[in-house]
Amino acid sequence: MSNALRHAIGGVAGLVATPLIVAGTGWGSMQLAQVLTRFSLDLAVTLPGLLALATTGLLIGLLAGSRLSPLGSLVPGVVLTVWGVCAFLPMTSMLFLRLLPLEYSYAVIFYPVLGVLLVGASLTPSRWRAVSSAPAPAAPAPRPLDAQPWQSPTPPWQQKQVVEAAQPQDAPVPHLYGTGPIPQIPAEPMHLYGTGPIPRITDEPEPPR
Repeated sequence: MSNALRHAIGGVAGLVATPLIVAGTGWGSMQLAQVLTRFSLDLAVTLPGLLALATTGLLIGLLAGSRLSPLGSLVPGVVLTVWGVCAFLPMTSMLFLRLLPLEYSYAVIFYPVLGVLLVGASLTPSRWRAVSSAPAPAAPAPRPLDAQPWQSPTPPWQQKQVVEAAQPQDAPVPHLYGTGPIPQIPAEPMHLYGTGPIPRITDEPEPPR
């Protein structure tokens, strides 16, 4: 996806999310305000209000923390910030308060906070850069310790041929007795009396001859 298309989708998402945030915060705060003014914890009124505010908070979190274009959070952030600030100015308060239903006016106090939060999340430089999907380059193969910088490493199959060529086939084989052919060990066991069967030693004295 190109960076321009990503920003276009983010801008459309921001335009769609702005009225949803206004409606969610307005209706949810209206429900909770009714509970507080009546001093009656009616679950039929409290739970829908809390659910509306929680859903709105989830939407704001997705706009602020996802890999979506920062325009998705910048557009509603600017709108809410301007709306929340102008609603408390003497010259523009009546104009901006009339843009909302009277029941939703409780949520105006949250607009500056939510707006600044969304604008701040849009200022991260990494969100403005294009998402690169190219794989990272593979690390080069390790070079042998005895190889010079200008020499290329020898492949394993060539290393085996070099070792075999360096050792002739008729080279003497080193062993325990030196080098050369391995001496043959006699088949008969060797003992103190020579070779052959081991004589039996008994405690009985040998009869005189």
